[in-house]
Amino acid sequence: MCPTCGESLATDETCSDCGARTFRLALPKGGSVTGCLRFGCHRHKLELADLDGDLAKIYEQDQRRII
Repeated sequence: MCPTCGESLATDETCSDCGARTFRLALPKGGSVTGCLRFGCHRHKLELADLDGDLAKIYEQDQRRII
């Protein structure tokens, strides 16, 4: 549960190691942390996103189409 809003962070995905449900936490500047909800299982994943870089690439592509 989110300590701020109380919403469940559990997903419908399961851990590839033990089969338990996982949680996903969105990071404020993009990306997410995913982890197993089973105590003792250490299957966790950090996915980072470079939002500024991705947006800059999209903007550059749009500018090329205009020219």
